[in-house]
Amino acid sequence: MLLESIVGILVIVSVAAGLQYSDFTSTLKSAGPIAAFSRGYGNISKIFLGSYGKAFAVLALNAFILTTLDTATRITRYITAEVFGVKNKYFAAFIAVFLSGILALTGKWNLLWPAFGAANQLIAAITLLVAACWLVARGKNGALALIPAAVMLLTTMGAFIWQFFQALITRAPGTNAWKPDWIIALITLALIVIALTTAKEAVAKFCSLKRPV
Repeated sequence: MLLESIVGILVIVSVAAGLQYSDFTSTLKSAGPIAAFSRGYGNISKIFLGSYGKAFAVLALNAFILTTLDTATRITRYITAEVFGVKNKYFAAFIAVFLSGILALTGKWNLLWPAFGAANQLIAAITLLVAACWLVARGKNGALALIPAAVMLLTTMGAFIWQFFQALITRAPGTNAWKPDWIIALITLALIVIALTTAKEAVAKFCSLKRPV
């Protein structure tokens, strides 16, 4: 979570300080956000990396994407094994990769992408809640994990609520026709329910321990 925030800050600095506004807008329209980041980073790091700055930026971004895909595949494999009772880990991994491949080949992956960022950080919030319960159960200072957990939970919940209402008021491209994005709306609503349920269980656990946080 901390390293990802550093990546986010690096991207903002690269496009804000490494590109003129006109260059940024033109690059964003013609080549996309990845090219804007690589060119901005290349301009900033030119004194150190020379002409290799752009390539290094793309390499770092690809490494981040690959580790994200690896983590997502592993988590999906665990969930498949737990929820559906799949005992063979290779078959569970195959299901995860097969479904992901369908999304990629059909071009429907972008339907899930808007909710990915907040969902990824929700994992951090839930992990910190579990760590806080573990610390309190052992008589430790649970605030070390509880305070950042509350911040992450409020941040992700705010993002999910915003995405939910944005999905409901979506208009069809090129027209003014109302065309809600029901997939994102349902996904964000499910994640809101999961987050609230986890927070409720964490609070109940704190109250049952009857120990100062």
